[in-house]
Amino acid sequence: MSQTRREATSKADNSSVHQKQSEEPKSHQHGSTPCRFYWLALCRCFHQKVEKMFAASSGTIASHPKIILLLCLTIVGCFSIGFAWLNFEKRSSKIFVPQASQGMKDLKKAEQHFRLNLRQEIIILVPKSNEKLLSVECLKDALAIHQKIVNLNQYSKICATLSGIEGSSSDECMFINPLEIFKFQEKNLVNISSQLGVASLCPSPALMSNGRPSCQNMKRMFGNDKKNIGNISDVQAMRLVYYLREADSDEDYDKVIAWEQAFLDMLSSLKNNMTCAEILYEAERSLDDAIDDSSSSDIRYFALTFTIMINFANIMLGKMCRNPLTGHSLLGMGGVICVALGIAAGFGFSMIIQTPFVKIVGVLPFLVVGVAIDDLFIIIDELDKQSRDLSVKETVVLVMSNTGATITMTTITDLVAFAVSASSQFPSIQYFCTYAAFTITFSYLLIVTAFVALLTFDVKRIKANRRNCLPVCFAPPPKEGKPPWDEPRQATSSKLMERWGTFLMKSHIKIIVILISLGLLGAGIYGTVNIGESFNRSLLVRDNTQYKAYLQARDRFFERPIEVSAVVDEHLNYATKTSQEALQKLDGIIIQNKHYKNQISSWIDEFISFCQRRNLTTEGSDFIPNLKTFLATPFYSHFTQDVKLSDDKQSVVASRILGYIQDSHSSVFQRDAMLTLRKDLSTKSSLRAYPIAKPFIYLEQYAIIFTETVRNLAVSSLAILLITSPFLVDLIVTFLVFLGFVALIFELFGLMFIWGVSLNSISMINLVMAIGFSVDYSAHIALSFLKSDEATPEKRVVHALESVGASVTLGGISTLLGILLTALSDSEIFRIFFKMFFGMVLLGLLHGLCFLPVYLSVIGKWSKHVSMALVNESRVQNGNELVDEVHANADALNELDAKACGSQQGMFPAIKTKDSAVLEGQKTQNTNKAENNFDTYPQTHQQASNITTKL
Repeated sequence: MSQTRREATSKADNSSVHQKQSEEPKSHQHGSTPCRFYWLALCRCFHQKVEKMFAASSGTIASHPKIILLLCLTIVGCFSIGFAWLNFEKRSSKIFVPQASQGMKDLKKAEQHFRLNLRQEIIILVPKSNEKLLSVECLKDALAIHQKIVNLNQYSKICATLSGIEGSSSDECMFINPLEIFKFQEKNLVNISSQLGVASLCPSPALMSNGRPSCQNMKRMFGNDKKNIGNISDVQAMRLVYYLREADSDEDYDKVIAWEQAFLDMLSSLKNNMTCAEILYEAERSLDDAIDDSSSSDIRYFALTFTIMINFANIMLGKMCRNPLTGHSLLGMGGVICVALGIAAGFGFSMIIQTPFVKIVGVLPFLVVGVAIDDLFIIIDELDKQSRDLSVKETVVLVMSNTGATITMTTITDLVAFAVSASSQFPSIQYFCTYAAFTITFSYLLIVTAFVALLTFDVKRIKANRRNCLPVCFAPPPKEGKPPWDEPRQATSSKLMERWGTFLMKSHIKIIVILISLGLLGAGIYGTVNIGESFNRSLLVRDNTQYKAYLQARDRFFERPIEVSAVVDEHLNYATKTSQEALQKLDGIIIQNKHYKNQISSWIDEFISFCQRRNLTTEGSDFIPNLKTFLATPFYSHFTQDVKLSDDKQSVVASRILGYIQDSHSSVFQRDAMLTLRKDLSTKSSLRAYPIAKPFIYLEQYAIIFTETVRNLAVSSLAILLITSPFLVDLIVTFLVFLGFVALIFELFGLMFIWGVSLNSISMINLVMAIGFSVDYSAHIALSFLKSDEATPEKRVVHALESVGASVTLGGISTLLGILLTALSDSEIFRIFFKMFFGMVLLGLLHGLCFLPVYLSVIGKWSKHVSMALVNESRVQNGNELVDEVHANADALNELDAKACGSQQGMFPAIKTKDSAVLEGQKTQNTNKAENNFDTYPQTHQQASNITTKL
């Protein structure tokens, strides 16, 4: 198109625009409050700064693309050195356990006096076929296993002892083993049922190596389907438990897990050598290994995912069969490579600052590529709209000026969501969000630098008439009568989105869409209210594994009551009646709690009964001597584990009462047992007693998961609302996008309820991603709607969908294609990831491409404010009306503009760039748009001068 023709077209379009504006209701041209006017001025200034920044940076990059690429590669290489500090964290206690929780604090305090923080190595023996478990043959198998274990290297040095110090031999080690009743001697394996019957009688003077009488260990050693051993002949499973000290340092931890690996290898080798019993086993590290194996085994899906997403991007951008010149296959591939380099730099930087690496972080590359492809589609789509008459530099500058704001807005929303959640109490979420924040940041920086350099080369290729996939060859000329290959034309996908927008704008379709959106919101709220918080960590174990079989046997044959210690470690005079009565009252507090069994192990009750039977005094100076006598009596010697005397043996420094949580697999029930007893002891007892058990440190996550989720969602939502406001300019549209985001979160909770996904640290990571990513789909549409200069809200919606709807759809489809493979995973981690991310993308597309357009058209029709924000500059065209309003506000606006923008040119100064040809090109293409959209768009120098004159 010639210059003359373009100018004529611009004048005609301009005239049409003026006519549209003159037909606008006067209510749209009046009534703006000073506050709203100030806000628009600030937004105007902000957009100018952003567009100036992208115009300047992209102009520099377009002038020196090779230098920029070299610089980017150097920086990425420097940060990638951080991989040398890669620090894998596999311990579930360091990943899923809040480190500053009350449970962790109480465990550290109680561990100073009592052996609570121990590692357990457990073996379950079940008979093969019709064998009897308590036969001599089966017990010989158990004895062979025991001898193998105690003979493992370093066992006596790392095993737990009652004294808490390193043992000199395996005889001092703590374990629970039925063979101890037979003195670990094969010759004693006679009259088995009789000996076990005697051992089950309480009280018993004989203590086992864990410091408890055998009768108290019977249910821990033997089990059956009914989980109730009424008769010793009912035994169907036998359990052996070996205790190790918890490591205090990384060096000790390495030794312990090395021994545990030897333990697991040894048992694996023995499985086929057992004559009577089948072996099922776990080490303390087994869950960590299972989670690690579960995560690692499905990494292959993500490798395939990358291939699918890259090929999809290449196919959609390549235009293989339609246009040999303006396809962008190589550019799309280069864009994905830029994102990959950004991921490498983000990971490297995170490792430089010593952020532990957890396996769930392995999904981040896929997520970041999914988000980045959306940005690449938007940038390349804008490139295809540029006039063929512009120079390379002009084209690059205009593309980035028009798209820089929108990709920056979506990137910042993602970044803020992860940055806020990086302060979570859950280490797994902290680590994940830290890596996510840096990978998103570096990927964005490489898109606006290295990718822009590649964009420059691609524009040069098009200008040189060279083929898309084979730049060494020239593109053939178009067929006779057809326009040039590089003539801007409407893409097929844009035509489809235009038809979709037209369909949505029908009145009856709007009503249906609104009803569907409200129905989904209602269902989401119902699901949110009823969503569960229970989560069994064993679900993270892969199916069809030895460890899974062990867990099933454990749940089938054995009760799982948690032994809870009500600890009193304050300075207390135990020799007074008041103190003793307060200790006895703890029994009732525990038993009266509905989550606990009517079973108590209380040293103070037994001590008082002991003294009463012997006519001994429990108070005053006789207390300590009589207590020593009590603890020295064989039938009561096991209470030495519950009463700790001072070094000089003249006072009690700490004591505990034992209670037992009812058998339940529900983590919510166990959490409530922890929290309610903690509350009961603090409110009903005069003592500063606190309940503690090692499982409490894991239950703490269920105690804070709800408040953590609400906090993260609330803070992130508020931050996103504040961030998107200056980008979207209009507060009503911004709030509409925000409400859509809130609705999507509720709907995602509802989907979790339907799919049986509970609220836990794994699903919380997905919710964090939803906070940032869900805004992306709506923000692009809303910003395009606000930029549109169409006369009616309906036409603006159609224009928005036509402009960016295809890019948003393609970005969502590429993400969906990638996550489909994770549905095949046999890992619960990735199945949860698939369910939630699938719902997130699907609901995000539904909101961005269906719900939001309808609500924008409704709000735009019913509210004058949306129209005012979009056609605010129509006052400039209507001189008399504008002058009246400007005179009333001129001083305040100029003062505000000078403060906000540092400009003395008035409220709407022109954007100046280094290249006047860029402005001229922009004028040629967008004259009609610039005159009635300068709330968010730059004008040419001449247009701005005209506006200033009228002002």
